[in-house]
Amino acid sequence: MNKPDSKLMIVNAATGGSGAMGPGVLSAAAAATRFGLSRHPPPDDLAPFVDFCWVVRWDLRGQPPYEQAILPHPNVNLVFEAAGAAVYGVDRKIFTRRLSGKGKALGIRFRPGGATAFRSATLWGSVIGRGSPLRPRLLFPRTPPAPAPPAP
Repeated sequence: MNKPDSKLMIVNAATGGSGAMGPGVLSAAAAATRFGLSRHPPPDDLAPFVDFCWVVRWDLRGQPPYEQAILPHPNVNLVFEAAGAAVYGVDRKIFTRRLSGKGKALGIRFRPGGATAFRSATLWGSVIGRGSPLRPRLLFPRTPPAPAPPAP
Protein backbone atom coordinates (compact mmCIF):
# COMPACT_ATOMS: atom_id res chain seq x y z
CA MET A 1 0.00 0.00 0.00
CA ASN A 2 1.30 3.43 -0.84
CA LYS A 3 2.06 5.72 2.04
CA PRO A 4 -0.44 8.61 2.13
CA ASP A 5 0.71 12.10 1.32
CA SER A 6 2.29 13.30 4.57
CA LYS A 7 1.64 16.90 3.53
CA LEU A 8 -2.14 16.91 3.90
CA MET A 9 -3.56 20.37 3.43
CA ILE A 10 -4.27 21.90 6.80
CA VAL A 11 -7.51 23.83 6.71
CA ASN A 12 -8.59 26.30 9.33
CA ALA A 13 -11.05 28.48 7.49
CA ALA A 14 -12.39 30.11 10.65
CA THR A 15 -9.02 31.66 11.40
CA GLY A 16 -7.95 32.46 7.85
CA GLY A 17 -6.08 29.25 7.07
CA SER A 18 -5.48 28.24 3.48
CA GLY A 19 -7.17 25.63 1.35
CA ALA A 20 -10.66 24.33 0.88
CA MET A 21 -13.00 22.62 3.28
CA GLY A 22 -13.00 19.44 1.23
CA PRO A 23 -15.55 17.83 -1.07
CA GLY A 24 -17.71 16.41 1.73
CA VAL A 25 -18.43 19.79 3.32
CA LEU A 26 -21.44 21.16 1.47
CA SER A 27 -21.92 24.95 1.20
CA ALA A 28 -18.23 25.33 2.02
CA ALA A 29 -18.19 29.14 1.81
CA ALA A 30 -20.85 29.42 4.52
CA ALA A 31 -19.19 26.66 6.55
CA ALA A 32 -15.89 28.52 6.52
CA THR A 33 -17.53 31.39 8.43
CA ARG A 34 -18.87 29.09 11.16
CA PHE A 35 -16.14 26.56 12.00
CA GLY A 36 -12.52 25.64 11.46
CA LEU A 37 -11.36 22.28 10.15
CA SER A 38 -7.85 20.88 10.27
CA ARG A 39 -6.64 17.55 8.89
CA HIS A 40 -3.45 15.84 10.01
CA PRO A 41 -1.62 12.79 8.65
CA PRO A 42 -1.65 9.71 10.87
CA PRO A 43 1.46 8.29 12.54
CA ASP A 44 3.45 6.12 10.11
CA ASP A 45 2.49 2.85 11.83
CA LEU A 46 -1.23 3.63 11.43
CA ALA A 47 -1.04 5.02 7.88
CA PRO A 48 -2.09 1.72 6.25
CA PHE A 49 -5.36 1.87 8.23
CA VAL A 50 -6.02 5.58 8.90
CA ASP A 51 -6.69 8.13 6.16
CA PHE A 52 -6.20 11.17 8.41
CA CYS A 53 -7.06 12.68 11.78
CA TRP A 54 -9.24 15.76 11.88
CA VAL A 55 -10.28 18.47 14.32
CA VAL A 56 -13.32 20.74 14.01
CA ARG A 57 -13.65 23.80 16.28
CA TRP A 58 -16.46 26.29 16.45
CA ASP A 59 -17.42 29.28 18.54
CA LEU A 60 -20.99 30.37 17.83
CA ARG A 61 -21.68 31.94 21.22
CA GLY A 62 -24.17 34.76 20.73
CA GLN A 63 -25.12 33.45 17.28
CA PRO A 64 -27.92 31.14 16.18
CA PRO A 65 -27.08 27.42 15.84
CA TYR A 66 -25.67 26.39 12.46
CA GLU A 67 -26.63 23.22 10.59
CA GLN A 68 -23.88 21.80 8.39
CA ALA A 69 -24.70 19.28 5.65
CA ILE A 70 -22.05 16.63 4.99
CA LEU A 71 -21.73 14.38 1.97
CA PRO A 72 -20.47 11.06 3.34
CA HIS A 73 -17.41 9.18 2.16
CA PRO A 74 -16.99 5.38 2.31
CA ASN A 75 -15.08 5.60 5.58
CA VAL A 76 -15.64 4.76 9.23
CA ASN A 77 -14.95 7.67 11.61
CA LEU A 78 -14.10 7.41 15.29
CA VAL A 79 -15.19 10.72 16.86
CA PHE A 80 -14.50 12.22 20.28
CA GLU A 81 -16.63 15.12 21.56
CA ALA A 82 -17.48 16.55 24.98
CA ALA A 83 -20.60 14.36 25.11
CA GLY A 84 -18.52 11.22 24.55
CA ALA A 85 -17.03 9.11 21.81
CA ALA A 86 -18.86 7.38 18.98
CA VAL A 87 -18.19 5.32 15.88
CA TYR A 88 -19.85 6.53 12.68
CA GLY A 89 -20.19 4.13 9.79
CA VAL A 90 -20.67 4.86 6.13
CA ASP A 91 -23.79 6.94 5.71
CA ARG A 92 -25.97 6.28 2.70
CA LYS A 93 -27.25 9.84 2.43
CA ILE A 94 -26.30 13.42 3.21
CA PHE A 95 -26.37 14.01 6.95
CA THR A 96 -26.59 17.20 8.98
CA ARG A 97 -24.70 18.18 12.11
CA ARG A 98 -26.05 21.01 14.28
CA LEU A 99 -23.38 23.23 15.85
CA SER A 100 -24.12 25.63 18.68
CA GLY A 101 -22.24 27.42 21.42
CA LYS A 102 -18.54 26.67 21.60
CA GLY A 103 -17.14 23.22 20.95
CA LYS A 104 -14.75 20.92 19.20
CA ALA A 105 -14.58 17.39 17.89
CA LEU A 106 -11.60 15.17 17.16
CA GLY A 107 -11.95 12.40 14.63
CA ILE A 108 -10.03 9.58 13.06
CA ARG A 109 -11.06 8.77 9.50
CA PHE A 110 -10.14 5.22 8.61
CA ARG A 111 -9.25 4.22 5.08
CA PRO A 112 -11.99 2.18 3.37
CA GLY A 113 -11.74 -1.23 5.05
CA GLY A 114 -9.03 0.03 7.44
CA ALA A 115 -11.21 -0.13 10.54
CA THR A 116 -11.59 -3.90 10.18
CA ALA A 117 -7.95 -4.28 11.29
CA PHE A 118 -9.14 -3.21 14.74
CA ARG A 119 -12.50 -4.93 14.81
CA SER A 120 -14.51 -7.26 12.63
CA ALA A 121 -16.43 -6.03 9.61
CA THR A 122 -19.57 -7.24 11.38
CA LEU A 123 -19.24 -4.48 14.00
CA TRP A 124 -18.62 -1.80 11.39
CA GLY A 125 -21.53 -3.04 9.31
CA SER A 126 -23.79 -2.44 12.30
CA VAL A 127 -23.07 1.31 12.21
CA ILE A 128 -23.78 1.89 8.53
CA GLY A 129 -25.97 4.97 8.22
CA ARG A 130 -25.82 5.87 11.92
CA GLY A 131 -23.56 6.53 14.86
CA SER A 132 -22.98 4.15 17.72
CA PRO A 133 -21.72 5.06 21.21
CA LEU A 134 -18.18 3.85 21.76
CA ARG A 135 -17.54 0.91 24.04
CA PRO A 136 -13.73 0.65 24.14
CA ARG A 137 -13.49 -3.05 25.01
CA LEU A 138 -15.80 -3.94 22.15
CA LEU A 139 -14.01 -1.67 19.72
CA PHE A 140 -10.34 -2.49 20.27
CA PRO A 141 -10.02 -6.07 21.58
CA ARG A 142 -6.99 -6.90 19.46
CA THR A 143 -3.86 -5.39 18.02
CA PRO A 144 -3.96 -4.44 14.35
CA PRO A 145 -1.92 -6.63 11.99
CA ALA A 146 1.49 -5.44 10.91
CA PRO A 147 1.48 -3.63 7.56
CA ALA A 148 2.80 -5.52 4.56
CA PRO A 149 6.42 -4.78 3.69
CA PRO A 150 6.93 -2.33 0.82
CA ALA A 151 7.18 -3.80 -2.65
CA PRO A 152 10.74 -4.03 -4.02
